Amino acid sequence: MLEFRSKFPSYSYYTALPQLISRINHRNMDTAKLVKKILIRVLTKFPEQAMWPLAWILHSFNPERAAIGQEIFDSAEKHHAQQDNVLKRDLLSSCKSLFRFLIDLAKYKPKSNNKTFTIKQWKP
Repeated sequence: MLEFRSKFPSYSYYTALPQLISRINHRNMDTAKLVKKILIRVLTKFPEQAMWPLAWILHSFNPERAAIGQEIFDSAEKHHAQQDNVLKRDLLSSCKSLFRFLIDLAKYKPKSNNKTFTIKQWKP
């Protein structure tokens, strides 16, 4: 299977991202390694698109999934750093804090009964 992985273009895996993500900590180690390599390849090739479905893994309550997600992002960031692609490396790096911010914002419970608030008022 590993030899066929490289014969398919990276974009062909994009449509299967939800299924691949659900298998990142598969009990069969060979399957888990293959899935991780495919996800790294897709995130490296299409970071602007693939970061959205993949970034939530970084904040998983399951520590094993979160660690695998970190490995996937670290590998993609390292690839872009080696290619001197600072914009894509920084995009992947900053999306981690963006998703942390969005999660914290979603959990925010306003202290007053106001129906609106500004981000300036919000203190996590």
